[in-house]
Amino acid sequence: PLCRGELPAGPDQLFEEAARRYFVVEARVERGETSWGALSTADEREMKEVVQLLKNAAAQGSVEAAFNLGVMYFNGRGVQQDYAEAVKFYRRAAEQGYAMAQCNLGNMYDNGRGVQQDYAEAVKWFRRAAEQGYAMAQFNLGVMYEDGQGVQQDFSKSAFWFEKAASQGYDQAKLALEQLRLKQIRASSKDSPVSANDVRGVCAHCAAHPSGGTSLKSCSRCGIVFYCGRDCQAAHWKAGHKKSCKARKGT
Repeated sequence: PLCRGELPAGPDQLFEEAARRYFVVEARVERGETSWGALSTADEREMKEVVQLLKNAAAQGSVEAAFNLGVMYFNGRGVQQDYAEAVKFYRRAAEQGYAMAQCNLGNMYDNGRGVQQDYAEAVKWFRRAAEQGYAMAQFNLGVMYEDGQGVQQDFSKSAFWFEKAASQGYDQAKLALEQLRLKQIRASSKDSPVSANDVRGVCAHCAAHPSGGTSLKSCSRCGIVFYCGRDCQAAHWKAGHKKSCKARKGT
């Protein structure tokens, strides 16, 4: 029989070992025995090894390792805070399709941390995460459409993404929808500089725009979202609008 030496640890093993050792230090911080800003010499040495394990795992393709390195550099936990390094590792994970990393990278571009502020780039990464169903990114994308940052201002698209996030129980999105409703009321006034079509121009379920002289119908309960037909309204209700709509009605 052939003699085989021990195989080197793969990315999953490296990540699991790093996580195990990280949580030991974190537990000491939570117990008040030390702090992230003033780690003991032993804990600093341990965190250096944790970072190296994560970097080795990320180099072998571990998206979780890359994302967690980004979080550590962003917060300055176990490493010196470095937004540029955070962007580097968020991007590595984001380019592998990791929704949380895509959203965090969007935030970095939105706020100009570690990169030059670029709203269009922020929208790009928010959208990639939002299309995967990540509620925070859906909310952030809604904000970008509401404020007209990185995209043309579009209240209908803003409402569409807020509703997506709200249907998952994202409270900030529910509040944003309430505030957007006030803008819709203002938009319906003939004295408003905002066109009613801007806020009523997209179906909340399929995102389609009306055509051929047709118009969208608002939800009869909340009046915030609009539909191109009964089929979309029924599908959206089953998909989660039932819960968020009732919450807004106070029932």
